[in-house]
Amino acid sequence: MKITAKNFELTDTLKDYVEKRLSNLDRYFDGVMGVEVVFFEQRGRYTGELIVRAKGKTMKAQTTDKDILKVVDDLKEIITKELRRYKERIKGHRKS
Repeated sequence: MKITAKNFELTDTLKDYVEKRLSNLDRYFDGVMGVEVVFFEQRGRYTGELIVRAKGKTMKAQTTDKDILKVVDDLKEIITKELRRYKERIKGHRKS
């Protein structure tokens, strides 16, 4: 897992929180091969971008908020939905 911050310093607390929240993405899809998180700070608002590389697909989620922890939670929620949807799509193709 690669975590990067631009325009502000990435604290150990934030890094630990991100790792804790995103460490179990493979629970939703077995083929997760890489996770990259990039945070930007601009005018007191934080933008987070989450890139997940899975077997056969790269998924991206992006969100903005004043609270950096809410950004992390929203990113996880968005990417979890995408991973579930992708998993169901693959299962559907295998049945046909």
